[in-house]
Amino acid sequence: MKNNKTIKRLSLKYKYLTLELQEVQEEFSMFQRQFNEYITTLEQTHQIQIFARQTTDPEKSCKKMKKVEKPVKPDDNTTLKGMYKQVAQKTHPDKTGDDIEKSAMFRQAKRAMDSNDLMGMLNLCDDLNLETPKLTKEHQNTIESNIKRIEDQIRSIKVQDAYVWGVADAPVREKMEQAVLSKFNLT
Repeated sequence: MKNNKTIKRLSLKYKYLTLELQEVQEEFSMFQRQFNEYITTLEQTHQIQIFARQTTDPEKSCKKMKKVEKPVKPDDNTTLKGMYKQVAQKTHPDKTGDDIEKSAMFRQAKRAMDSNDLMGMLNLCDDLNLETPKLTKEHQNTIESNIKRIEDQIRSIKVQDAYVWGVADAPVREKMEQAVLSKFNLT
């Protein structure tokens, strides 16, 4: 990635967003459980039904939110194959012996190759300080599409009631509760 600052910037943004998505998903899972407990307590206290009961386990709904869409893949994978060969030369177990870290990188490269994951392969090349081939505008568009997809996933989680409630401070939570109770003429 030394040869293309734009790709380097996009790669770093992709890595950051991937970590942020993971963090937001973990928070959402915790907030969903807490929010469900809070709603149940509110319903019992005021003898109301705020939401229709789910027939599915709330944990399953959290898993649905965690489902990651597959990345957009470039049409031409000759670039990916070239990067894979470079990574394999540095990380193949026959060449590295018992180096557990490099063997793990080799398996990661194999998965990236099998799933046509350009970003995964770029990140491996970056981690190994390998020179990457000049990427086309199509490659850049693919990376930008994948970044947008992750940003959309993060946004879709952050607007969920449980997430909004989970990040709110006490005064905001109180206002939220008052808004719910006013719908039932209980304020």
